[in-house]
Amino acid sequence: AEAAIAAGQEGKFWEMHNILLKHQRTLGTISLKGYAREVGVTAKSFLDDLMNSKYGWYVRDDQMQAVDAGVTEVPALFINGTRFTAKPTIQNLSDAINQALKSGKKLQQRA
Repeated sequence: AEAAIAAGQEGKFWEMHNILLKHQRTLGTISLKGYAREVGVTAKSFLDDLMNSKYGWYVRDDQMQAVDAGVTEVPALFINGTRFTAKPTIQNLSDAINQALKSGKKLQQRA
């Protein structure tokens, strides 16, 4: 997770996310450096940032938010801050999204 966030500093979050999922069994320091290069991350500080857990707070914050929201398994889906627990059909998702839009509720943005 921290590697994807670090890559995200260069706009490569999803590229790194996808390659990490593809190579879940090989996530050592050398392979992470190679994956970063493969997706186009150019920051020389990439590995140092990971080794120093520069983005660890972000991952831990996400984990705590999930615990606070009652998430006990993944994947978990939230629509406008409300946990979606219905069967994820197109109709159910569409209804939930429309309801969220009608509510006018605005979420606080992350800092």
